[in-house]
Amino acid sequence: MKPETQVGPRSGATAIMNEVYGWVVQQSGRYAGEVYPLGRKAVLGSDATCDVVVVDADPRHVELVLGPDYAWSVCPLEKAVVKLDRERVTGASWPIRDGACLELNSAQVIFKCINQDWH
Repeated sequence: MKPETQVGPRSGATAIMNEVYGWVVQQSGRYAGEVYPLGRKAVLGSDATCDVVVVDADPRHVELVLGPDYAWSVCPLEKAVVKLDRERVTGASWPIRDGACLELNSAQVIFKCINQDWH
């Protein structure tokens, strides 16, 4: 039996953030509905050193980055396959908007952020 997809903060880490600019929300599995805050950048993957641990993802699957213009981008890491709203991300970086669905192998998370037009 395949273990269920799980998302969680880095194991053993104390997640204290001075500034929260976005979130990822687990879509399914045991942690469905769980919200994980993001600073200006975060690595998602299955490795325990990632900012958000996604069990079914590659070890270091994707990085979410808030640019100086307050626009977010998604950057696949280590040749990982990433789908953004069912479209495969190709290249080094793609823009990502509030409410987008990220597919990291069989795991799905929803990306949420503060209104990008507020600045």
